[in-house]
Amino acid sequence: MRLKKIEIELQYWGDDKGKYKGKIVFENGESDSFTFGMSPEVCVKYLRPIADEVINSAKELGNKLAESFTRELNQ
Repeated sequence: MRLKKIEIELQYWGDDKGKYKGKIVFENGESDSFTFGMSPEVCVKYLRPIADEVINSAKELGNKLAESFTRELNQ
């Protein structure tokens, strides 16, 4: 069984409004998954280790977009 996907989303409506809800999907031929609730404190523990990588990826994307716009405007 391999991990296929992890999602963590802030809920905007219903009974879970304002709460984080997570989903984990495994790659095992049967697409098993389960959903769980998370407090903001627990969510931070998962996001803190990847925060720098997310910021770097966003900067890279911004640079690529800026280069693309510059090329388009200079044609």
